[in-house]
Amino acid sequence: MYLRQLFKRWTREVFAPDKLLRQKYLAFKELLRHDKRSLELITDLEDLLQGERLVDWARVESLVRALRWSKGRLIDSLLSMNPAAYRVLGERFRQIESSLVRAVTLPTGDAGPP
Repeated sequence: MYLRQLFKRWTREVFAPDKLLRQKYLAFKELLRHDKRSLELITDLEDLLQGERLVDWARVESLVRALRWSKGRLIDSLLSMNPAAYRVLGERFRQIESSLVRAVTLPTGDAGPP
């Protein structure tokens, strides 16, 4: 997949540089949008952490799920802008994401008879 993205990029650079510039601009706008959303979600999670009230765990899982999605789109935007420079981000993100999912997933309780 990485080679396909790189080949498409080189083809656009040679045959349609104006389209590549427009694609980069649109990807940058998406990057900014997802970055803003991610920062808002992180702020919400920090508020839950610092707050004095009880926390609904479903809310935490929902925020983490939204954050994972937003960061994934942010990385897609970076890859769209420059696939060669950011190709390792996808793998690193998957590693962090799996750790994050393990951290916020509650263990299933024993629902059997006492």
